[in-house]
Amino acid sequence: MIFIRVYSGVIRSGSTVYNSTNGEKLRIGKLVRMNADKPQEIDYLSTGEIGVLTGSSIGENITTGDTLVSHAAKKDGLKYLKSKKELSLQIDPIIIPPPVFSVVVEPQTLGNKSHIDDCLKRLITEDPSLQLSKDNETGQTILSGMGELHLEIASDKLINEMGAKIHLGKISVSYKESLEAPTSWEMNSNDIESNGYHFNIRVEPLNQNDSYKDKQNQKDKNLIIPLRNENNYIILENNKDFDPNSSDWKPVLPFESIVNAITSSSLVELQRGGKISNLPLFGCAVRVKGDWKIPLDEDKPTEVLNIIRTLVQNALKKTPKESFKMLEPIMDLNITVNASDMGKVSQDLTSARNANILSIEDSSNTSEAIKDMIEFSNYADNMHLPK
Repeated sequence: MIFIRVYSGVIRSGSTVYNSTNGEKLRIGKLVRMNADKPQEIDYLSTGEIGVLTGSSIGENITTGDTLVSHAAKKDGLKYLKSKKELSLQIDPIIIPPPVFSVVVEPQTLGNKSHIDDCLKRLITEDPSLQLSKDNETGQTILSGMGELHLEIASDKLINEMGAKIHLGKISVSYKESLEAPTSWEMNSNDIESNGYHFNIRVEPLNQNDSYKDKQNQKDKNLIIPLRNENNYIILENNKDFDPNSSDWKPVLPFESIVNAITSSSLVELQRGGKISNLPLFGCAVRVKGDWKIPLDEDKPTEVLNIIRTLVQNALKKTPKESFKMLEPIMDLNITVNASDMGKVSQDLTSARNANILSIEDSSNTSEAIKDMIEFSNYADNMHLPK
């Protein structure tokens, strides 16, 4: 059932309506007025009245907060409406604050996953204040809402009304590893031939060079390539003999194919993880020395892939365990408390929560204090510190 309220005019049963929010046209079935739990079939709803829409395609094409437009006199009268005026009418959307509580929704068995996905989609359609997301690192499905009670009601609806066999759990924290110092240089061959392969690479921590944050190092003309969202990079040092900007590019293999091969192979090896807990490496750069060479007649990047993968793997394998460090996510919080509770809260933060208090300030502006308290930060995607 979909409840509607008529803001202007009349809507009749069996009418064709236009959803000006998503641009869909649909035909409604019967109109129903609810008297407690007893439905009463009616012919129309007029201004100010609340009723229920029925129809086979209603649930698929209407979301909470949508605006529906129809012809007041004719059931199929949309063609008589002026498309640029009447069909573009929209009531102001519902302003939904950002969610503050989250839980993980997990199927009890893998066979239930498809049904649970359908139930979650329906739940989000009915209640836009719920948000659904997926953690790409942990693979968990996260349901977020306005509070603990809000999520309890949503989970009860999923289980008891929709029949979803789910388990609600806690959000997993993603830990990573990084390097304390650069690895040694790894070279595929000591014999440098004019028509052969030659690559010399090393893996180094991100904080060794501030220029990693720039896509292009203007001073050294090195190519800086980010690797997805792990804050890892490829540094392809400038090679005078293989300049992609030169009109005299001699190799058959395009420069873009070489870069893609280096990027793909490096990404795979960095994801294999460090030596502490085999967790993905974060905040590292694979530096390719500027004396690299490939055969001029080579037309496939397969060998480049194999060489770079082997070199990165060897560089990390030869690095001692002491050169790796564990990372954990951190978050920033602005906490507003009464002066009488300052001592207890500070003690709890520094002892039980292992927090680092940056400053304690007297907030004279109450509205700003409330705003800071509500708009606390989410976990920083690209911020990790040593444990």
